[in-house]
Amino acid sequence: MIDWTQAAKLDGWRQVDGCPTERVVEARLAHDGRFLYLRLALATDTSKLQCDTSVWDGEGREVFLGPEPKMPYRQFGIDPAGNHLEIASDSSLHLCGPRIMSRLEPGLWKVLMAFPLDAISKDGSCRSI
Repeated sequence: MIDWTQAAKLDGWRQVDGCPTERVVEARLAHDGRFLYLRLALATDTSKLQCDTSVWDGEGREVFLGPEPKMPYRQFGIDPAGNHLEIASDSSLHLCGPRIMSRLEPGLWKVLMAFPLDAISKDGSCRSI
């Protein structure tokens, strides 16, 4: 069981245009020796969230995973219903296939992502598992 109060907090969230977001986002990272966990908590009116035909449309959120804030990276999209996709910025990279959960509570959208540590190499790239 992860003690999220002790997990590393991620700050500095931005909008797609690079400007700081006004949204209330809490993100934390932790690991248990087998998985790297990312927990997102987004304060929002969950009754108004929409799911469209793609996780890239509607109320989807995106997470990028890579060794640096540039290519190569993996992009993960998730919508409030828990639908998710993973794509790689470079066709030579294997997909990691994390476990992803989405949970809606009144006023809060929580996302938990679990990346197998043995699928993430030292340089931030993934190999097939």
